[in-house]
Amino acid sequence: MFGYGLVGQACLAAVCELGMRPVAVYTHVQGGDLWHTNLEAMGARAGAPVILDADFGDPEAVAFLEKLKPDILLSFYYKNVLPSTVLDIAPLGGLNLHGSPLPAYRGRVPVNWMVLKGEAMGGATLHQMRALPDSGAVLGTRPFPIGPTDSSFDLLCNVRNAGAGLVRGALPAYVAG
Repeated sequence: MFGYGLVGQACLAAVCELGMRPVAVYTHVQGGDLWHTNLEAMGARAGAPVILDADFGDPEAVAFLEKLKPDILLSFYYKNVLPSTVLDIAPLGGLNLHGSPLPAYRGRVPVNWMVLKGEAMGGATLHQMRALPDSGAVLGTRPFPIGPTDSSFDLLCNVRNAGAGLVRGALPAYVAG
């Protein structure tokens, strides 16, 4: 599992609630505020090794992940785009949670863009990962309203809740085929 922040924490919790155990948790060094909390403690409680700021340009980092033999890769607000050398490791491929109703606001900081553009509706999308970010088949989207005074942090909390719900609803069916 690759993740970070509030969304990563909620989605890791949802994965564990489903009885699935991560073979490793990849995250980033903590930023020190609510936006940038990491998954170190949660990963350790789940019994998984925690890898901080992995560099997948390094063949040894890719080889380590290959040795773990993950069935599926899950990305929940991980900061870095995973290269094809990583995406090709898991037999079930990879799923990513994106913070907008795709195809709208592909790319970075979608919640910020939804606020800046004055959108009335937002959402979270669970989709298959491909080499081109945010381009894989969509498994599900959970919309939510955006109020006139909602901040980017408010939307991030909505993405967190919608994302965890998508994981609980779609991941078991995806894994089952």
